[in-house]
Amino acid sequence: MKKFIIIFTVLFSFNAYAENLSIKILNSWFEEGSEACADADYGEFLLKFNPIKIMDISNDGIDDYILEEISGRCENSHSYFAGGTGGNHNRVYINPTIENFKFDNYVNLFTRDWKIIDYKGKIALEIIEHGQVCDVAGYIGCVSKIFVTPNGIELLEGPVPKTE
Repeated sequence: MKKFIIIFTVLFSFNAYAENLSIKILNSWFEEGSEACADADYGEFLLKFNPIKIMDISNDGIDDYILEEISGRCENSHSYFAGGTGGNHNRVYINPTIENFKFDNYVNLFTRDWKIIDYKGKIALEIIEHGQVCDVAGYIGCVSKIFVTPNGIELLEGPVPKTE
């Protein structure tokens, strides 16, 4: 019975920690979004969906946090945080902790779309960007494979025109 209690306590503590850090990120996002909407006179800041994804994308076994800025909108402007034809901003926080978290300390992932892939046994992202990145029409888009590191983005392959 003691083993179960210890395991349960450790798991519960980890989940509570992740929730607290997510709340800290979310509070910062609300502060920034509310200020931006107010400055533009677009009403209240709102969320369209849960903006935070938690996963290890930096290959170090520690969860990273990804904030999708497209999740936000102003009450009187549905497009203020929506990005555009070039893509959307995602803030990637590498190994953040409650103690060291700073809202403006992130890796900017500006893409139309991204997904996790295996790249030679490591976690990588396949990203889709605007066509101008690889000298094709914007609507065609470009595909690259990247690592996300604490120092930024490391290009592995691409960009090449999207074929599908």
